[in-house]
Amino acid sequence: MTFLYNNILSFHARFYYALRFYLHKKRWLLHLAQVLRAHIVLGPLRKPLVRYYQKFSHNDLLRTDIGSLFPEVYTEQLVDRLNEFGYAHVGNVPEEYVIQILDYCANHKQIRY
Repeated sequence: MTFLYNNILSFHARFYYALRFYLHKKRWLLHLAQVLRAHIVLGPLRKPLVRYYQKFSHNDLLRTDIGSLFPEVYTEQLVDRLNEFGYAHVGNVPEEYVIQILDYCANHKQIRY
């Protein structure tokens, strides 16, 4: 059974790359395909497509933690300073908070922090 599955995947990959290569050689046909795709995705079929993907999507719901990471910081003043200057001084961040931030970045695959 895996041979058949791998064979089908191989066929799909060959078909995809052959079609892609052909379209890139015929620039006008590539442009036409892009215009048609944009019209389908952004045009009159957008709402049914969105509804379909919302109904049959297998993605887990996003979970957010509403707990405050810095309970002793006045968030309104901090946000005002961020909006005004682009940065805000919070003081020394305790090591346990740094560990929580790094764990959050690792869990959510953040490369920069």
